[in-house]
Amino acid sequence: MSQFIFKVGTENVALASLTDASLKKSFEELKSRIEQEVGSMICTAHHRQLVVILQVQASEPIVAGFGSCCEELNKRAKDALSRLGYDINKWTFATVAKASSGDIMEQAPKKKTWVNVVLWILQALMALAYLNAGYLKTFRPIAEIAPTIFWAPAVPEPLVRFIGVSELLGAIGLILPALLKIRPQLTTLAGAGLTLIMLLANIFHIVRGEFFVLPGTGVFLIVVGFITYGRWKLYPIAPRELAA
Repeated sequence: MSQFIFKVGTENVALASLTDASLKKSFEELKSRIEQEVGSMICTAHHRQLVVILQVQASEPIVAGFGSCCEELNKRAKDALSRLGYDINKWTFATVAKASSGDIMEQAPKKKTWVNVVLWILQALMALAYLNAGYLKTFRPIAEIAPTIFWAPAVPEPLVRFIGVSELLGAIGLILPALLKIRPQLTTLAGAGLTLIMLLANIFHIVRGEFFVLPGTGVFLIVVGFITYGRWKLYPIAPRELAA
């Protein structure tokens, strides 16, 4: 007997228990059922990680026969999402076949985990930098920070404090929502806020003719901009209750 399991996030739906002789016919039924399940389940889930698992309690050679169908399964899932009005470019698809031995054969492109790793590294570095900068601008006397933040005495103190608080909130937002998976979209918003701050900072220094600081502020602008785009488009994080 072979059992096929369709999985979306944390939901498992047992599709059928089949004898080996009925594999070909059952694949067609499986494709149709997956299409139906994608439509009904994604409407309530609204997360962006779709995993189709064909779990086969059978021998390795039987599992090998599933490879030809995995691409079709992905296509069916994408077609169903498109008809529901979703942008499939924002979703991650994976189809795997698992034998009783525990071996897994992936038949779809692997999730770009390296993008996630790079984003987390950049988020951590930017969070540390903005925590330090935000602390100085928020809590330390202007005269004390003037040697480091040379422009601080030239602008109203409330503006310096406001920028500091904004940077502290942005630093926290880069890490906590994504780490806890509680409203992780706030990490994207935090990145967008820091990107705006750095854009205005670059304009400020250009107007004042302080071009020597632009390499540093320009790098910060690019990095926080990349984090924002990355957590929005490249590797968004699903909320805790919907994560697989």
